[in-house]
Amino acid sequence: MNSISTRPLAPLPGGSDALGTPASRLKNSTMLKQRVLTALLLIPLVIGLIFYTSDRAFLITLAVVFTLGGWEWAGISGLVARPARLVYSLLILAVLAALAWALVQNAYQVMPGYLLGVLTFWLLATLWILMFRGAQGPITPWRRIRYLVSGLLVLSGPFLALAVLHARPDDGPWHVLFVLILIWVADSGAYFAGRAWGRRKLAPQVSPGKSWEGVLGGLAGVLVAGVIGGYLLGIQPGALPLFVGISVATACFSILGDLFESLVKRESGVKDSGHILPGHGGIMDRIDSLTSAAPVYLFLLWITGIPL
Repeated sequence: MNSISTRPLAPLPGGSDALGTPASRLKNSTMLKQRVLTALLLIPLVIGLIFYTSDRAFLITLAVVFTLGGWEWAGISGLVARPARLVYSLLILAVLAALAWALVQNAYQVMPGYLLGVLTFWLLATLWILMFRGAQGPITPWRRIRYLVSGLLVLSGPFLALAVLHARPDDGPWHVLFVLILIWVADSGAYFAGRAWGRRKLAPQVSPGKSWEGVLGGLAGVLVAGVIGGYLLGIQPGALPLFVGISVATACFSILGDLFESLVKRESGVKDSGHILPGHGGIMDRIDSLTSAAPVYLFLLWITGIPL
């Protein structure tokens, strides 16, 4: 909804030397202006949706966002024909509608099991990322099916988690905002630490720009954010270390969401999932980290018993 990802501006390919020609400087300046303008419009919109809409209106908004994400996911998974992408988007919408119906019926007992399935998928996705050795030519039908099935969990998990978090009385919207802040802090810390000290590549075949030093820098920021956020959210002092641990785990999983989308795009040979957000790419490019972070955050709060 990144998060809708609030990710820092990425470094330009080739460093400062890439800015050599007037044409390239003009293009980069235009893209920067587009990104800043889009962010200035999105941030208050997202905050308004979180804090000033009813639970049902928030649910509907989530359904629209993740259904659009389904359209883009179909594209990066190798579905080119518009009718096929539309069918897949409607399938995503049907899954979201079923989950929304369960929420409206207060069938919360099925939610931990569903989120456990989503968490299991992300653990398997870790192996998927580790074993990736680069694109092996055009996507085969089997790999296309594999990505499309994965998309059902990639998109439905955060929908469910954000809806449940938002529906909690009193501080539910604040937890939604906190998840977004964790992602932003992790991304920003990784960006600046990676630029300053990045040497060892995290996943060179998937996302060459990410480094282990960047990850550690991002997690250092998340430690601070977890302490401050726990205090502001009213977490009891005795439970604060556990809550900080949940914050760090959430940030770690947010990296998986980013890497997994990058993997699928590399397989498909595409740079952005779409062009709906000027200067930022598509919906999936903004919510990739959120797809894995939100389900893990809610699931860990549930199993640890930290009250919301």
